[in-house]
Amino acid sequence: MNYVKGVQSNNVIATIKHFACNDQEWERNYYDVQAVAAVNPNIIVVVYGGVPVSMKHWLQKVKAVLLAGYPGQEGGTALAQILFGEVNPSSKLPYSCIQSQNVSPGFKNYRNPDLKVPYSEGVFVGYKYYEKNNIKPLFPFGYGLSYTTFAYSDIQVAKKGKREFVVSATIQNTGTREGEEVVQLYLGQKNCKVERPLKELRGFGKIGLKPGEKKTVEFKLDEKSFRYWHPEKNNWVVDSDNFDIFIGASSADIKLKTTIKL
Repeated sequence: MNYVKGVQSNNVIATIKHFACNDQEWERNYYDVQAVAAVNPNIIVVVYGGVPVSMKHWLQKVKAVLLAGYPGQEGGTALAQILFGEVNPSSKLPYSCIQSQNVSPGFKNYRNPDLKVPYSEGVFVGYKYYEKNNIKPLFPFGYGLSYTTFAYSDIQVAKKGKREFVVSATIQNTGTREGEEVVQLYLGQKNCKVERPLKELRGFGKIGLKPGEKKTVEFKLDEKSFRYWHPEKNNWVVDSDNFDIFIGASSADIKLKTTIKL
């Protein structure tokens, strides 16, 4: 813990954590951050890595968390620009950050002595598994903050063909900073003949907006957007049914909803 020494005088400390791939390292995240927080609570934790890390024990002890991912050679420059406010962060999580590895189906057969890893969750992968089982992640799939705020309104659906639609919505920058928002469209079938997720991501788009500016974002849906694999028919199937269309800022933060009949 030598890196803790001398941080009392710093106003902000960036603690860079790497992905932990075993039980001991998952817990080590907690103790490392807690040690620094005990000296100075003004901490921004920067997470490097492509998968979630355990945050639930230390998240409330720090001021902010920034997921750097794998930023590459100029990652330090990009990181400094974000932390000092020169650049507005505009990314969203490509996975769910769970509160405990015990709720993940991936850990149920982890290190199986038979060297077999069954996909027991079936089609309910990621956020679809957590929604089905009413598990609230620490941060949901598609989540991400910004230095500005956005408002969603005016969802519209235009039919372009037998199974073709264009879905649109208006997004406004309601804050004081220029920024980009990643708008997400999810689709959910009402009465599927086989077990299917409550909703599935079917499109996303990033739009840049100046303060007060409005723009319309559009998504195209076609037959592939509505189909699913039928195990008994051994083929892709599209049902005549009602489908909910969700537009949101994450899988858990749905801003707009409408229903169409196919």
